[in-house]
Amino acid sequence: MKKPQSSSIFDDSDYPMCFVRKSIFQGTGVDLTEAGKRPIIGIANSLTDINPGHMHLGMIAQRVKDGVNAAGGLPFEFNVPAPCDGMTEGHAGMRFVLAQRDLIADIIETHARSMRYDGIVFIASCDKIIPGMIMAAARLDLPAIFVTGGPNAWDIRFKPSMSGAVDHKCYTDLLDKLAYGGDVRLVRSDGHCQYHAIPHGSPGYQPGGFGNCPGLSFRQTTLRPPCRSAYRGPG
Repeated sequence: MKKPQSSSIFDDSDYPMCFVRKSIFQGTGVDLTEAGKRPIIGIANSLTDINPGHMHLGMIAQRVKDGVNAAGGLPFEFNVPAPCDGMTEGHAGMRFVLAQRDLIADIIETHARSMRYDGIVFIASCDKIIPGMIMAAARLDLPAIFVTGGPNAWDIRFKPSMSGAVDHKCYTDLLDKLAYGGDVRLVRSDGHCQYHAIPHGSPGYQPGGFGNCPGLSFRQTTLRPPCRSAYRGPG
């Protein structure tokens, strides 16, 4: 398989530095002979416990790693921050969210260039994070796949009064209205927000050069099929 970037890690022409590189690499537990033949794939994950849009991405990342291994690659995961616009509204924290988009792009680009990944799988949800990852992918110009976490589920979806619709105008009970469409919106699962157009739309939009696993952007995270899509990849 092609190793356009990572072959430099195993190049013996600069002895003794090659010995240093391979000795450290071996500390990860991989077989050096095998690693020298398989493309090294970075897994850029925005797993973050404080943000419901990202707290479940570790499960998806494991399925991605399984898929990379099955396809003959060698996966290595690294993480970036995942700020939440909603949680930062109304206080000083809102001044520092947009800046993290550029930081995410810079972190991924500089890390990928230094560690010589041959390709990258991007795992994320929400606004700022996905745009930052798209920026990084465009700068790196490496083979890339996007795997998104999907939307969360409103409280109304778990109520006996659920009518099949999530529009608050379909309900007369105050608690039902508060569950969706009222002044207080109750999130009952992990996943990106249903009520913000940008985080719901940005996972479904990828520029033509990047692959997005089908069905992930708008499928509830409480359903398990997205993990199967993460294993298969796009197509």
